[in-house]
Amino acid sequence: MWGELVRTADQMNGMIFPRLLALAERAWHKASWEDLEGGERNKEIGEDWVKFANTLGYRELGRLDKMGMAYRVPPPIARVICKEAVCNKLHVTTELPGLKVEFSTDDGLTWNDITAETEVNGDIKLRTRSADQNRFSRVIRLDRTHWRKG
Repeated sequence: MWGELVRTADQMNGMIFPRLLALAERAWHKASWEDLEGGERNKEIGEDWVKFANTLGYRELGRLDKMGMAYRVPPPIARVICKEAVCNKLHVTTELPGLKVEFSTDDGLTWNDITAETEVNGDIKLRTRSADQNRFSRVIRLDRTHWRKG
């Protein structure tokens, strides 16, 4: 961020938030795992990340929205699950818990929420919504020609 051309406050906020919150957390808080080694350290780091990510996704992003901060909305992570040569189950997750993922099968004209029952039969576009539901991540596309059959 420091060597890049930033033209607007929203562009700057998108580049530094929510990363700045992670930096602040590490700078002002000594984690219990910092003095550990090996497997126990890795276990504690994982647990600490889950707690931090949940706090960020379920609480802090909403606060940033209320403050008018245009933080980065991460795109969804998705894969199509193939079973018995049929590829139609969509599995999605997000970098931060609590953010909703939407899909479009008509090239972005309409968007619907992903549910556990969502099935796909062709090309699909996906995006993540901000905590206040007013902004979106960049759109990612899952192209049917790249799905691998089991």
